[in-house]
Amino acid sequence: MHNNMLMADMPYPELENECPSVSDVRCMMDLFAGVESELTAIIQYMYQSYIVGEDSEEFHLLLEQVAMAEMKHMELLGEAIVAFGGTPVTGGNRQFWNGAMVNYTKDPIAILDTNIKLEQHAIDGYNKAIRCVDNYSLKELFERIILDEKIHLAAFKAMKVKLIERNC
Repeated sequence: MHNNMLMADMPYPELENECPSVSDVRCMMDLFAGVESELTAIIQYMYQSYIVGEDSEEFHLLLEQVAMAEMKHMELLGEAIVAFGGTPVTGGNRQFWNGAMVNYTKDPIAILDTNIKLEQHAIDGYNKAIRCVDNYSLKELFERIILDEKIHLAAFKAMKVKLIERNC
């Protein structure tokens, strides 16, 4: 289905019964572009890929591929926000997005620790959104995105083990 090995090999569900819903849009905004959002993940992972690129091609490619998967998630969320009557602005429910939301650490293990936390937060956020939204197709979309986030989480954990073993 996808060229990116860090995405589940199944399609994303189509949205159905899209009726304007302020509450459903509100449930998606922090996932789209809040503090710990798809937007933050994209910028953070791309920054990190530049930092580690010279030292580890494998790590660099992992970060790039996860960033591309997060771009797809952001695209899907943006389309869903519009479909349900919202405006996909680069800000969550409380504040507009800014570069201070990115963790700019350069240490590879700290990078992975940060990313592991960000991916777990994404999984938790999508599970919360599943409970928050009324539309069933949105719930299915979030469940599908969670599959990707779990792959990212496992990949970051595996990369951390590799880096620790190399440094021993």
